[in-house]
Amino acid sequence: MIDKSGDLDFITEAHKDNYTELHKVIVSIQRIRNNLFHGGKHGSRGEDDLERNKFLLEKGKIILDQLAELTLILHLTIQEGTEKLFMS
Repeated sequence: MIDKSGDLDFITEAHKDNYTELHKVIVSIQRIRNNLFHGGKHGSRGEDDLERNKFLLEKGKIILDQLAELTLILHLTIQEGTEKLFMS
């Protein structure tokens, strides 16, 4: 956000209490994406915090890669279980 003096300032966004931990992670990744692509927030110096953007992108990609891997594992486990059910 832009503070009263026109400088770029970062705030912590609270999640709803009824969100699961996974939901909180996904919402946070979505927020990173939205802020980077739609934010257009620049401080009085006219620039973003490039190091922070890079950090958020790197960490967000790690999390998305892990979620994709877990999804594949879950899918294969369910498929294997289903095959065993019908082969019995």
